Amino acid sequence: MNRVKAQNVFVAFFCLLILSVSAFAANEKNILLHSTYFGNLENAKKKKFSEIRMIELHVWKPYATYQTKINKMYTPSFKFPLDGVLEVRIKYNEIWKDKKESDPEIEDNITTIYWLNDQVQAISYENRFISNPLTGKKFVPPAYKITQLYDRISFFKTLRKYR
Repeated sequence: MNRVKAQNVFVAFFCLLILSVSAFAANEKNILLHSTYFGNLENAKKKKFSEIRMIELHVWKPYATYQTKINKMYTPSFKFPLDGVLEVRIKYNEIWKDKKESDPEIEDNITTIYWLNDQVQAISYENRFISNPLTGKKFVPPAYKITQLYDRISFFKTLRKYR
């Protein structure tokens, strides 16, 4: 009799665990829709794919090198100024893409979120550059380059830090 009760308790606990995990996955999208740190993404273009895709992303090397040089001039102990990671390889089956345009002379950027089964896998920010910050060589037309990149782990660390 005690064995049957233990099995019933285990089954009930397992069902609750599955429900809480699926509810958290739905909450990830809700968290990002109204995030103050990652930006408001209610108007993002959303595209789902029937198959799982793979992509390798990395922060644009001239930008990372430039930022590191600038930070060494002002704070030598500061190794890299950005939250997140320098590169990531992920699988995804959904993308959200949002372009924020402000004054074209100042800045505009593109936020891209990669999802796999309703769980965030990576977030990238691309800024518009008119030239390479290291060489000064002009881009015609201006080019978008990844300047900030978050994998799943760094996303949650950053979210916890800025909540």
